[in-house]
Amino acid sequence: MVFCIDKLSPSTLIAKFIPVDGKPWMQHIMCCGFWAKNCYLVSKPSISCEEVDANVSSLQALSMFLIEQSPTLYGHSHPEHSTVRMLYRLAMECTEFETQQREDLVRVVDVICTNNEKLWKKVGASIANVPGTLEAKKIISRALEFNCSAKRKYLDEEDSDSSLEPLPSCSHKKTTAEDSDKHDDLEFIMSFRKNLIGRMNWLKVFDSSIAIQSKNEFTPDIKYAAYPLQVAYHLGFE
Repeated sequence: MVFCIDKLSPSTLIAKFIPVDGKPWMQHIMCCGFWAKNCYLVSKPSISCEEVDANVSSLQALSMFLIEQSPTLYGHSHPEHSTVRMLYRLAMECTEFETQQREDLVRVVDVICTNNEKLWKKVGASIANVPGTLEAKKIISRALEFNCSAKRKYLDEEDSDSSLEPLPSCSHKKTTAEDSDKHDDLEFIMSFRKNLIGRMNWLKVFDSSIAIQSKNEFTPDIKYAAYPLQVAYHLGFE
């Protein structure tokens, strides 16, 4: 049995399938040597061929679950059906298990990287004034950089909002002042990103820019607001 969740092709082959008696939402073809003796096919066109009532069979409910691909139970066409509810419960349990595994991995990586960083810094401090240790210091520096990159790869900051979409680029010609501002924005963002552990957090970028401007006795303005900074970062690589 084949559940088709996307396009059906080639059309010459699909045309050979005929509806199953008593199950118009399913099609079949006899004596198909390329798959099996009998092949049954369920697709988007077949499940929408007729008005479906609430008392669908478990197999039809499974077909609709796979083909509709609704991200939520109540976005499904039959949210009250027992089979559909069971399938969403199983999917949620699988997702929770994978999420827990991911969180466990992140915690382990965090502990390992934190301990490694402390140990390497102790080693570096112990040979700080020892002659002839330049090569060892370079190795320690590379080890700390690798440790930082590993931590950045696996740690995920939950408070970072990555759902914001950058604004589309404008068609008008940019002025020199605009280009200069954009360059300043990108330079500030890349400097912040270089020493960041975890995902990019635009609110922290904003707070950092305000702190820097205040330290330099500048009046904080809206130029370095969190969202415009994110837009500048994305547009800078187009």
